[in-house]
Amino acid sequence: MALIGEIRKRSWILIVFIGLGMGGFLLMDMIGQNSNVFGTSNTVGEIAGKEISITDFQRRQEELYGGSQSSQFQIREGMWQYYVRESILQGEAEALGLSVSDDEFSELAYGPNPQNLSPVIRQAFGNQQTGQVDMNQLNGIKQRVESGVMAPEELSYWNTLTEQIKLGRLEDKILSVATHAIYTPTWMAEMEHNATNRKADFRFVGIPYSSVKDEEIKVSDKELRNYISENKGQFIVEEEARKFDYVLFDVQPTAADSAAIVKRLTEFVPELTTTEDDSSYIANSFAGIYQEVYELKDKLAPQIQDTVTQIPVGTVFGPYVDGSKYKLAKLVDKQIVPDSIKARHILRSVSREQTQEAYFAQMRAEIATVDSLIKELNGGTANFDSLALKYGTDGTAQKGGDLGTFGPGAMVEEFNDLVFYKAKTGEYNKVITQFGIHIVQVQRKYESGKMGYLVGYLTESIIPSPETEKG
Repeated sequence: MALIGEIRKRSWILIVFIGLGMGGFLLMDMIGQNSNVFGTSNTVGEIAGKEISITDFQRRQEELYGGSQSSQFQIREGMWQYYVRESILQGEAEALGLSVSDDEFSELAYGPNPQNLSPVIRQAFGNQQTGQVDMNQLNGIKQRVESGVMAPEELSYWNTLTEQIKLGRLEDKILSVATHAIYTPTWMAEMEHNATNRKADFRFVGIPYSSVKDEEIKVSDKELRNYISENKGQFIVEEEARKFDYVLFDVQPTAADSAAIVKRLTEFVPELTTTEDDSSYIANSFAGIYQEVYELKDKLAPQIQDTVTQIPVGTVFGPYVDGSKYKLAKLVDKQIVPDSIKARHILRSVSREQTQEAYFAQMRAEIATVDSLIKELNGGTANFDSLALKYGTDGTAQKGGDLGTFGPGAMVEEFNDLVFYKAKTGEYNKVITQFGIHIVQVQRKYESGKMGYLVGYLTESIIPSPETEKG
């Protein structure tokens, strides 16, 4: 009773300790590895010390599982196992000094012998009924890769196939190394053969343990200790292990989950409407999608085709459902888009197979060369065809840099955006792509008056919330 009386007199101490305890629990939850007090983490997870960004995770998921009818849980589990396999194979290959050379990759990707092609290529470009690979299609891909004229979507898809081809080849090499490292001596092979094939004829009588009464057998503590001491190896466990069974439930998002997603996206509307730098704001936002491509009306999602033709530039609309995602969209710009372009260029290649310091040094030197050539062209002291023949480093140099006539998406993204949406006919422009630095001149634009729409998106997948998954 005296203790209770003391507690009543100093009840404020009890209240302080309760408050500190509750605060500690809240703080632990806020700073847990799945939470961030100052915002949402942009990292899905970490494998072997390497962080996996959610942007890269979602891009690969779209390329590998786009259109899949599997559940979100199965797709995410498959993607995670893909990253684990990639990390293990690359780590083992690096430790063993294994790699895939350019010639080896070329043989696997689009070599002349279909039997030597990678299983990834045979699956992606093979006929499901006959098993034959479309070699004409592969040759076309090879030409576009070497000339650098792949559309952004095709280039992204091809880069994913390239990763899978190289991973598959590294896996084959590692298995080959492991197989050849296993050596069986002749005496062991003979012993195994004799043990397997030697026959014996004998008779035996089995006496089950259950026929012996327990009270007839006496085992002393000393005998138990001796047995354990003599057989320690049977009782040593190097790593703690657990066995468990589990049941998998396919959890679907609820109406409340969808409403929460819509609410989160709607909160972006004021800032997205007033921002003056649409590209930076969208690109740096969670799951933002911004490509400076002016799409024709019929190329846009059916849900927004009519909307974009009736609203002024700068209008934000949505959220709306597009497949398995909610999207918030903004009409950034619109303009007449050429149906095709006739252009020529001079390419100064910059090798990526060198140190970073050497790469930037070469890049600065080539930029200076390109600026000098543009100055000569603008001053009328040089001929484009002659400069292309002298300074061009790709196959078009012999043709005066002529690229012919091509439609939207035929060139890599930076080149495509310049000639279709920014460059004026006749002027000389400079653009940097993955192949090097180009001097580009648009010679003619073929237009039919079709309007193109530049739309930026903020997206979020429709997936169950943590509360729904726990419930």
